[in-house]
Amino acid sequence: MYIHRLYNGCSTDDELKGEHYVFSTIRVLNGHLCLWAWHEERLKHDAVLVQHSWKHTRVTLIQQLAAELGEGCIRISCTPDGWWIHSWRPIINEDRALSSSWIYWEHRASLPPDSKHGYRKRATRIKAQKGVDVLLWKNQNEDVLESSFGNLFTIRDERVYTPKADGRILNGIGRRLLIKAAESLGIEVVECALTVDEQWWMTSALRCIQRLDISGGEDAMIPILRRQCRELLLDGDVED
Repeated sequence: MYIHRLYNGCSTDDELKGEHYVFSTIRVLNGHLCLWAWHEERLKHDAVLVQHSWKHTRVTLIQQLAAELGEGCIRISCTPDGWWIHSWRPIINEDRALSSSWIYWEHRASLPPDSKHGYRKRATRIKAQKGVDVLLWKNQNEDVLESSFGNLFTIRDERVYTPKADGRILNGIGRRLLIKAAESLGIEVVECALTVDEQWWMTSALRCIQRLDISGGEDAMIPILRRQCRELLLDGDVED
């Protein structure tokens, strides 16, 4: 594993312009839109950033698409030109360790870092160049931020530790699900500044708990948290 110094996942000033759109990617299980209330909440908030508004009338169409899809995911994107919806069936294996690389991240995009915006997809080319599955972001103070497509957490002393969602990172759907699952099991969650010297795992809306090549051995709490996340995904009635 190597460290590559980049800013906003980019190596040239030209790419600091970013991609001006927001989106949300929703897991579909048994034709059901998982954690839809959280996703809709995000869409309502982030669409304003690109001068649009979310209309609840779109939900019926999206639910019909989910029913037809059965298993997979749906991405809803909002650009200055309008709304876009597409679906696909990804292959998700949370037990396969994704290869990773730490990079420095300094947010320069016009959209705020705590929104789910297209600038994050800039990491795709960098991942391909480096031959890794996911980039892990940290700031110049060596504080852990998040990954290129998910939030990060570690387990220590039978507690879950994760970087605080203080406006510098996205409070992702997977992150919220993990915290909800841990709390429902009576597991303490500590949100604080953390450094890279941990055994990190990733969580996202599509991957409840994803193993990384730096995750180390299987902690006994991981299977328990996975099961609880899955139950909450299927329950469909999750509230903070």
